[in-house]
Amino acid sequence: MAIDAIVANMDHVWSALAAPRDPAQRNEQGDAIKSLLQRIRDDGYPLLLVSDMNAESLNSVISDALGEDGITWFSAILASQPCSDRYAIAVHTLETSPHRVMALGSSEHELAEARAFGIAHCVHLNDALLHASP
Repeated sequence: MAIDAIVANMDHVWSALAAPRDPAQRNEQGDAIKSLLQRIRDDGYPLLLVSDMNAESLNSVISDALGEDGITWFSAILASQPCSDRYAIAVHTLETSPHRVMALGSSEHELAEARAFGIAHCVHLNDALLHASP
């Protein structure tokens, strides 16, 4: 199946990275996410991030996890969108259709939401991170 773009919901990732933990482990996880994002960029896919967080909070956690230029990893960001609308808005923003989008999620709930909208190709973030590892 050919895809035109990727829509990612990574709210659980941002929450996990914000939790107090070993700095080395946090850096390792941040590097793994950057590696995945670089692979998506290298493959030429637009990457749209959807989130339940408000824009200010999302910007803060992305900067903490990925650095000050963290938002540049994403083609577009839709923060604080109602669950019932966010994938419709994402697909419209990407100018494609649900069957040509891959959903990347960090929880089964996030992937179920994408499937309910009609996105059949869904990948759990943990699986994507394993495949992106050098």
